[in-house]
Amino acid sequence: MPTLAIIQAAQQQVEIKMNLDRSLRNLSVQWKGLLLPIMVLTAMVFAPAHADAEAPVSTISPATNHASPNVITDWTPPPAFLAGMAAIAQGDSAAVNAAIAALKDNPLATYLRFRFLLDSPTSDTAPVIAFLQKHPDYVFSAQLKSQTLNSLIRQQQFADYQRLLSVAPELKSNRRLSCQGWQAALELGTLTAQQVKDAEQFWAQGRNQQSYCDPIFKWLQAHDKLTPNLYRQRIKASMIAGNPSFASYLVRAGTSRKISGLDAYFK
Repeated sequence: MPTLAIIQAAQQQVEIKMNLDRSLRNLSVQWKGLLLPIMVLTAMVFAPAHADAEAPVSTISPATNHASPNVITDWTPPPAFLAGMAAIAQGDSAAVNAAIAALKDNPLATYLRFRFLLDSPTSDTAPVIAFLQKHPDYVFSAQLKSQTLNSLIRQQQFADYQRLLSVAPELKSNRRLSCQGWQAALELGTLTAQQVKDAEQFWAQGRNQQSYCDPIFKWLQAHDKLTPNLYRQRIKASMIAGNPSFASYLVRAGTSRKISGLDAYFK
């Protein structure tokens, strides 16, 4: 069946009939209603290369001037996919692998592998790296990489963190990723002068930072990197951002470190 026809059939069932079997309904509830949209998106993005027919197109009736889509409505997810989703919920890796093998080149097989890696995190990053190397452009690869990086930091697997970070896809820079990267470099003894400078400027922003930045900030303080100028810069930024209470806290913190003149912005 052409991929577009599969998508149309799924949409028809979800939006109009809502009559999938009991297994699919239970799984849809368990995965917070995201199962079918994910299936549809996966099939749409990763269509089989050997699709050899064009999908039906909408037609306009001259008499009614209304669109009458020509869609197939008898499609249901392959039993192997449903079995694989149930196996993921139970943590049964053997059954998941069997379901993936049964699906062969169906794009839903890729989704099952992704979902199993996402929902069954382990200390072994090799399967995740192998998946990302094989599917760097997969629609959910960035999510898998990001969640695995968070897990590695929590488990203090800093070498594995850096190894995974270097694998495609490249993640969009954000506060968490920056602070985690500095922490990993700090723990592995690879923190560079540029990273220290970047962390200092990050600390000097006019807002309270999240706890995942605490490791690098504590290191900066312990190594006298938080200079009077950085305190003044952060206090000024806090006042400009309309956060005087945080600025007041910084004044007290700086004064306790014998930095004088920090209350100038309150006069």
